[in-house]
Amino acid sequence: MDIARSSFYYQPKEPDTADVKADMDILDRIETICLDFHGYGYRRVTRQLHYDGFQVNHKRVLRLMRE
Repeated sequence: MDIARSSFYYQPKEPDTADVKADMDILDRIETICLDFHGYGYRRVTRQLHYDGFQVNHKRVLRLMRE
């Protein structure tokens, strides 16, 4: 066979529902921040989220803003 054993047995994982819900909560807040402050990029949005009590990484904010 010309296929790797790991590829043959690979089974994709379902996204964790807790992560999806957390992403939706953060995304709702990001949309609110972007409507209030039009010039904010991901760095300022991350700072505002930290100020609002969300513990979130700037890379996660950037990914959510790109979607």
